Amino acid sequence: MTQAQKQRLLRHLQQLISMPTTPNSPDVLTDCLAYIQQFALEHGWHCKSIDGQSLIVSAKPGKKFTYMLQAHLDVVPGDSAQFRLVKQQGRFYGRGTYDMKFAAACYLELMATLNKHTSDVCFAFTTDEETGGHGSAKLVQLGYLADVVVLPDGGQDWHMERAAKGGWAAQLTIHGTPAHGSRPWEGKNPVETLLKLLPKIVKLNQNKAGKTTVVVSMLHAGEASNQVPATARATLDCRFVDLKAYAKFRKKVELLASKAQATLETTIFVEPLINDLHGRYHAQFAESVSAITKVPKLTGVQSLGASDARFYAAAGMPVILCRPPGGGAHSDSEWISQKGFFQFYQVLERFLTQQVE
Repeated sequence: MTQAQKQRLLRHLQQLISMPTTPNSPDVLTDCLAYIQQFALEHGWHCKSIDGQSLIVSAKPGKKFTYMLQAHLDVVPGDSAQFRLVKQQGRFYGRGTYDMKFAAACYLELMATLNKHTSDVCFAFTTDEETGGHGSAKLVQLGYLADVVVLPDGGQDWHMERAAKGGWAAQLTIHGTPAHGSRPWEGKNPVETLLKLLPKIVKLNQNKAGKTTVVVSMLHAGEASNQVPATARATLDCRFVDLKAYAKFRKKVELLASKAQATLETTIFVEPLINDLHGRYHAQFAESVSAITKVPKLTGVQSLGASDARFYAAAGMPVILCRPPGGGAHSDSEWISQKGFFQFYQVLERFLTQQVE
């Protein structure tokens, strides 16, 4: 890899990280897609916008490809300092460095270097993975297919994802009786009921990677500081290894909710993913990883979070989930290895060019 390539990759990553592409910033998400589209067009690629929320970049119009390289551009919220790339002790820090703008930066450089006339490659960018993945679902529904999908949103330290936990997000709602804050005895405060219920649910948390986990991720109650609220809500984020564990956990939550006279509404449900690593493309990608990184033995790992891979896998497409060393996704210290970032581009380049030449 040349120094010029490294500088270009770094510029792309800096630009992408500087954009606060959070779910509540649709204009910024649009700007990010426009940045990618402009770069792609400048390098002779064809672009197809899907509802202004997803983007397909390919050498020519079409829906069926050999390779689809997919990335989501949306990130979870963070303070302003996190939307600035920081280099420190061999790491790049910033919101989205690991989840997963590093991949988008590599895709941009590939657009500048791949031979479009011999490459049967498309790049797919979506903007709603953190809020349900409807963009990827829509791409599959519209018939955008590939022999293999590369989605660097799973795996760990170059080891490929062989399985991913399922997810269940649900909203608890408790209704009360509003009253003036100075006369609480005239009302019924749903917050008090909710605060008694939540610890009972949290006690179900098994707090281990291979077990069922649950966190209370959002709370909301009241519209005025001097009023007993009419309703109180909490959002639960549950992760489970298999459907049996999910059913068992949900039954317990439903029983507790019923006793508290709370309603329980599912907002997101994701089935666990099992990924077959024995296919031809997985073997070829593993060879590219080993050749570039010198990692001697690659194994399969279980991811604790979900990804858009489920939509492509459900349509029969093999999905490669692999990424360089990094961590801290959704935290204040999200990072990716500087060396690994540059190596990942080389892995992609080797994997793609060996197939098309």
